[in-house]
Amino acid sequence: MDMVLKKFVGTECWVVIDDVIVLSKSAEEHALRLESVLHRFDEGNIKLHPGKCVFSQAKVQYLGLVLSENGVSASTDKVKAAREYPTPTNVREVRAFLDLSSIYRRLVPNFAHIAKP
Repeated sequence: MDMVLKKFVGTECWVVIDDVIVLSKSAEEHALRLESVLHRFDEGNIKLHPGKCVFSQAKVQYLGLVLSENGVSASTDKVKAAREYPTPTNVREVRAFLDLSSIYRRLVPNFAHIAKP
C-alpha cells in the first residue's frame, strides 16, 4: 500500500498498514484526490472491500486522533483517559503513562521538555 501511494502520502492521504485516509478541504478537491488514489489502486492491482470503505466524511476518528477540516486534534476519550490516569508511583507506571500520552506529542508544544522530568 505504501509503495502504491508513495507520492501521495503526507500530502493527499495517510496510510497506516491497510487503512487509507484521503485528505482534502473541499468536496471538489476530495473528488480529485480520491480519483487519483483509486486510480493508483487500479494500477497497483489493489482490490477494495466495499463493506470496509467509508467515503466523504467531514470528521474521522483514527488512531486516537480526530481528523477534520480544522486539522488534527486529540480524541476526547483518549484525553479523558490521560487525565484520569492514576498518578504513577514507580518507573513502570511512569513509562506506561508516557506511552499513553506520547501519541499526542506532536499536538503538545514542547512535549519532550515537559515529559523529561
